[in-house]
Amino acid sequence: MTQTNRFGGVGLLIGLGLAAVVPAVGQLTAADIAALRERGAREGWTFTVGENGATGYSLEQLTGAVEPANWAADLPIDTRPVQRDLPVVFDYRTQGLPPIRNQGGCGSCWAFAAIGTLECNYKLREGLTLDLSEQWLVSCTSAGTCNGGWHTEAYKYLQPGWLTDGCGGGGAVLETAFPYAAADVPCQCPYPHPYGTTNWALVGSGWSVAPVAAIKQALLDHGPVSACIYVNTAFQAYTGGVFNACEDQWVNHVVVIVGWDDRVGTNGAWIIRNSWGAGWGVGGYGRIEYGCCNIGYATCYSDTPSVTTVSGRVLLDGSGVAGAELAGLPGNPSTDSTGYYCVPVPDGWSGTVTPSKPGHVFEPPSRTLSNLTSDATADFSAHLTTAMISGAVYLMDGAGVAGVRMVGLPGEPLTDENGLYSATVLYGWTGTVTPTLGTHPFTPSQRTYFYVTQDQPGGDYTRLAWPVYGRVAAPNGRGIAGVMLVGFPEPTATDADGAYTTWVDHNWGGTVMPARPGYAFTPAERTYSSVIRALPPQNYSALAAVDCDGNGLCDGDDLAAGAADCNGNGILDGCEIASGGAADANGNGIPDACELRPGDTNCDGAVNFDDIDGFVAALGGAEGYGAAYPGCAYLSADCNGDGAVNFDDIDAFIALLGS
Repeated sequence: MTQTNRFGGVGLLIGLGLAAVVPAVGQLTAADIAALRERGAREGWTFTVGENGATGYSLEQLTGAVEPANWAADLPIDTRPVQRDLPVVFDYRTQGLPPIRNQGGCGSCWAFAAIGTLECNYKLREGLTLDLSEQWLVSCTSAGTCNGGWHTEAYKYLQPGWLTDGCGGGGAVLETAFPYAAADVPCQCPYPHPYGTTNWALVGSGWSVAPVAAIKQALLDHGPVSACIYVNTAFQAYTGGVFNACEDQWVNHVVVIVGWDDRVGTNGAWIIRNSWGAGWGVGGYGRIEYGCCNIGYATCYSDTPSVTTVSGRVLLDGSGVAGAELAGLPGNPSTDSTGYYCVPVPDGWSGTVTPSKPGHVFEPPSRTLSNLTSDATADFSAHLTTAMISGAVYLMDGAGVAGVRMVGLPGEPLTDENGLYSATVLYGWTGTVTPTLGTHPFTPSQRTYFYVTQDQPGGDYTRLAWPVYGRVAAPNGRGIAGVMLVGFPEPTATDADGAYTTWVDHNWGGTVMPARPGYAFTPAERTYSSVIRALPPQNYSALAAVDCDGNGLCDGDDLAAGAADCNGNGILDGCEIASGGAADANGNGIPDACELRPGDTNCDGAVNFDDIDGFVAALGGAEGYGAAYPGCAYLSADCNGDGAVNFDDIDAFIALLGS
């Protein structure tokens, strides 16, 4: 991202907190500007002055060209004569240049001029808008500080293989790697150096102002150049026109020359790019007459290498992943809204590209590119990572609650027999989880999760319910099974031992009545109001309406359990004999009417001549016999015991009569 104001964000905080940014002693006041205008009127200035982005600083804060001794002795010098036609007007601004920079109250113009030529030439030659770090030159090299420096010393660090910084690296550093602080902040090694100059040289003689024609040819052949100049308060307050308040003072500032215009001024003027922000001059640019204020001293050009591109897409299930950072590429770029990225790199670049984005894993994890001489593609596939949401649902006594549905979680899992649950969600999941079991309340009633990025254990809930239990028994202590406890929230019945247990919600109230045909209960009902704790056993006594044998069960239960009722009249055989309702001549507990007596065909309990008619009826068939002697056993006429009633039974019947 291009940063046009180097006094923003972190840089400003660092500058205010760490920098020796002195109060702006010597700032130009309204009176100073008025005096300059009066002087301009007297001296015939062809430019205007006024308050601008630079007048809020002292001139000492804005300048910073400090010439080292014997600085040009070992530098490359381009002394070639002019070899091409020079146009009357030439202006690189028409071809598009990077945004104007602002050095603020730090005397780092030397760094901004060196970086400025590099940024301009990358833009013009390669179409690449770069934002390179001046702070790296200020903090990590010996080229200078906020108290001043020299641009040719900076070039020695900007060309890989010449000088290295304290980290052992050479070449330009991106602004994002070391943002401008307008202060002498510490260098934090190391920094990547993806860009730089391939060649640079002084124009003309390094010990003098370069010839106008030589500077023009350097501009045409190599792009914008850096050059020294002497600046004064009139230059500081410049707002437009052709600057001609010339003073023959030694240089104290470094700017970038981006063009010329032979039609203006006395003999023509340079078009310069300053580093005092877009509020100075005309959008950060100005014009100054050739030779004025020693402009052109120590003019340098710098060349940039050709660049290739590394591009690609990061996809997740066929859709682009926005905001994935591609570490290892210059500037650690991020993918756009379609998952695409494209980054220029110098010819011969090598490196490893590693995508990253919170909540994502990538395939492959990285790609290594070596010695690129042509455009390269590096695509990646992404997958979302997951997180686990888990917890438990308990009763108020601490027991786990099974079968609670966790509505809102993927798959709506159920709690297990211990009350535990878990669910897997995608990274960044947001949702509300509501435990649900019938109409039972829980605390909390729900939990809301926002942008889950890691496991979320401890999602516990308490079911607000209390147990109600007891037993229904006969007076003799025998449990009565199958008694319905009508009135509880859920259907409740006693088990084989007469015991029951159910759960009611916190604050539940209602009336409960035990019910079972054949029994009366004491108490007949119980009324509950606002149950807020576990209750003692809620027992009931059951009294059978008909219990002839006194075992505590109603006769119907006895019969259902298999008690004898040989004649099917609904009365227990024992009870019927005891009440005299049935004879039991042999005292075996079976009513005589139900016992099979061979020869007793009239069912009177004895074999005698009264049975002859019955025997004759039985020989006639079971249907006629049954109609004549209802309730009697047809096989009582089977006197010989062969399982059939026929004429073979006559002799045996006569014998029985004789006995």
